[in-house]
Amino acid sequence: MQCNQISATAYNKHRDIIVTADTGEDSMLVVWDVNSGTPRKTIFNPHPEGVLALDINTDGTMIATLSKAPTST
Repeated sequence: MQCNQISATAYNKHRDIIVTADTGEDSMLVVWDVNSGTPRKTIFNPHPEGVLALDINTDGTMIATLSKAPTST
């Protein structure tokens, strides 16, 4: 199993969540509970090449992501 390097993180103090995302063919975006350290939600393959950047709105109800550009073949 390959482990991708985390490419983006964001924290929201109102919801006590940290969001992490990575790049690669099998990328993931994970919403973590700050207090327990367990995932609240996992999104597999949020973009074909993964997430380059992300942010959370002030009240923690929306996450915006920027996809990594596809690699040329």
